[in-house]
Amino acid sequence: MAGFKLNRFSGLRPRIPESLLGDSDATVAQNCDFAYGELRNTKGGWAYLSLTNTPAGLYTDDGLTFFSWTADVNAVRSPLANDTFNRMYYTGDNGFKVANRLGTRINGGAPSSSYLVGVPRPTVAPVLSALPPMPVNASNANITFRFHWEYGGIKYQEQAIAPTAQGDATYRFTPPAIAASTPATAFPVLRMTATWKSDSSQIFDLYTGNSSFNGAASGLYSLDMTKDAGDTTTTYTVTLAMSVKESDKETRAYVYTYVNTYGEEGPPSPPGLVTTSPIIGVSVNAVKDAITGYAPIKEIRIYRTPTGSTIADYFYVGTLGVLSGSGTFIFTDNVKGEMLNESLSSTEYYPPNQALTGLMQLPNGILCAWLGNELHFSEAYKPWAWPPKYVKTLPTNIVGGIVHGSGAVVTTRSHPHLVSGVSPDSMTVSKINVDQAGSSKWAIAVVDGVVMYASNDGLVALTGASASLMQGQKFFTREVWRQRYGAGLSSMRFAVWDGRLVVFSSSGAFTPFMIRFDEADGTMTDLPTFAAQCAFVSPLSDQFYYARGNTLHQFNGGTDIAATWQSAERVLPRPLNFGVAQALVEGNWSLELWAYVKNPTTGAFEYQLKHTEALAGGLKNFRLPGGYESDRYRLKLAGTGRFRELRVAQSFRELSSL
Repeated sequence: MAGFKLNRFSGLRPRIPESLLGDSDATVAQNCDFAYGELRNTKGGWAYLSLTNTPAGLYTDDGLTFFSWTADVNAVRSPLANDTFNRMYYTGDNGFKVANRLGTRINGGAPSSSYLVGVPRPTVAPVLSALPPMPVNASNANITFRFHWEYGGIKYQEQAIAPTAQGDATYRFTPPAIAASTPATAFPVLRMTATWKSDSSQIFDLYTGNSSFNGAASGLYSLDMTKDAGDTTTTYTVTLAMSVKESDKETRAYVYTYVNTYGEEGPPSPPGLVTTSPIIGVSVNAVKDAITGYAPIKEIRIYRTPTGSTIADYFYVGTLGVLSGSGTFIFTDNVKGEMLNESLSSTEYYPPNQALTGLMQLPNGILCAWLGNELHFSEAYKPWAWPPKYVKTLPTNIVGGIVHGSGAVVTTRSHPHLVSGVSPDSMTVSKINVDQAGSSKWAIAVVDGVVMYASNDGLVALTGASASLMQGQKFFTREVWRQRYGAGLSSMRFAVWDGRLVVFSSSGAFTPFMIRFDEADGTMTDLPTFAAQCAFVSPLSDQFYYARGNTLHQFNGGTDIAATWQSAERVLPRPLNFGVAQALVEGNWSLELWAYVKNPTTGAFEYQLKHTEALAGGLKNFRLPGGYESDRYRLKLAGTGRFRELRVAQSFRELSSL
């Protein structure tokens, strides 16, 4: 019995010579879908939107609002949960920017408004001055006096007294006569107590300097008493002095930070120093710099070092509202040392380098981007804060990167590297031991849990910390890869659709193709009608969008596009003439039978078309022409729908037994 049955279809194997291909392999596969084993066609792409520009970068969060840039842009959603500002972050459009990700960009275009990411550091140190002590008098304070005679640390004849005010800080009084029970050597002492009328807080409780009850008391205020000279009535003058003792003086440092309208706080200004006392207020002059491009500054927050401490931390003392103002703002610090409890946490919260590219959102709310051979990381869930201490350097410049597992994989000009860690301060970067440089920033993707990227030698698959070329070597040798795609490696882009890798060139340097990797050998088809300059895969809508010119398309949407499939060369043990065939299809297909025969004119052997058959839905038997024999045949199928099975034999009897 001579004949064959074809009911399983596979794709291209460019690395394998035609005569060595398997029975189900193809020498031509265009716009084919092999996911079901049988031959099906793909769709041509649904023209979804007419964009306002011709983009090189795309982003959508929900498949409803689209952003498109004429620059090569990477965009990610804000890592903050329930972000009330609905922000997205992106690099590549003249800086590292933040914008509303919902907006009204139904037809693309860049965000209508955006800001540079981060909060700048104030450039000017605060100007500080200790405030002069406030006078204490009857207009602002409640003042009481008590008198006693004192000897040997014992009070005698203690009583309230009302000295006569001689000015804001001078009083005169006549002490009571010494009683018989009071030692004759006792001396007069006056006690003065004052509280502020504004809040009833105590200002001081002082004895005149001759009293032992003052002990080692120190502070801003002191009470001095002198006997009036030549006074026959024995009167005394008491003076309230205000001065800071050297032992009470301290040096404080002050800084201030900016807070923007997002509530984000930046790094502190250079510090300013002042010598003061714990009980003296300080005037703090802070400057709001002329800031352009960043989100508006709404607050200036003031911090200082704690009183009587060697701790280097700064603690919050107050806020100045500055949204509608500019220039210099003055804050008066009267906060007591025991009230300081909120330390400055934004010391390293510097804005990101505006030249960063390749933005990625890692797990645990960390953003990652790169510049040259430097990997930069943000604080967790603080996308505006990029401490310089988190920067990691690699041996060679970074080409591309993609989030994977608990970290990321980055490709460089020499090796791929694995980035891992749960916090930005614990990130590690380890080289993966495969000598394959990345070829393009966008030629990297995760396909069924495996990271794949394009190198000069083919497709590299990374699983964990191990790398292999085996997945790609099912389809390409190094020579075949470079021959087919070498001219477009730098413009190569990857996208993933339904578990399949779609590869194209943004410059149209080669024919796009799609590979499905599975536990078997995988399948590959060319996509000759596919063309795009950029693409974006939305995890939320689970759609692959691409831009062709200024039109946004949804991949594999819209109308059917004809598939073309050509079989491998079928070599028979002896020359035969097939007489009949049977096909089971759905849709509309055409079948071509080619035989390898001698050209009577030239005498050379060549493939010649021997029969063409139009096939519509259902089962069809048809005859094949006679008059020749050949031991090499080739089939070519084209159409839309499902090509389920083909049987070819010499007779109908043989056909029924296949």
